[in-house]
Amino acid sequence: MGSVWGALELTAFALAGYALRPATQCGERGVFVMFAVIETGGKQYRVQAGDVLDVELLPVEAAKDGEREKIVFDRVLLVYGEGGTRVGNPVIPGARVEAELLHDTRGPKVRIFKKVRRKGYKRQGGHRQDYLKIRVQNIVI
Repeated sequence: MGSVWGALELTAFALAGYALRPATQCGERGVFVMFAVIETGGKQYRVQAGDVLDVELLPVEAAKDGEREKIVFDRVLLVYGEGGTRVGNPVIPGARVEAELLHDTRGPKVRIFKKVRRKGYKRQGGHRQDYLKIRVQNIVI
């Protein structure tokens, strides 16, 4: 393909919400970026220090006065860093991701509507999922 089509594909890729990163995984200041893939709530998340994300509800204890609750994810599936890539089988022993709890939140409302035509049967319901908003502090190998 020509360079025009390649540029259009990359633009569409970026507009779809995907972050384009160079192959060296360097940040905008040339600082090496370390990331991990963790599993929580039956889902996998790619995280790096400073990321804010919504995860499924976890059993957390009440935080002390003025401090934020610390959460540790020990199901780390992959770590990419200065030492190269480490892949777990299924998890990396001793690796963990430390995060702090910002607050709890709720997802968007999902509408459920059932109907049987010509029978007068209609049922309507809804659901909102509860989430925890967390900020990743660091990745420990």
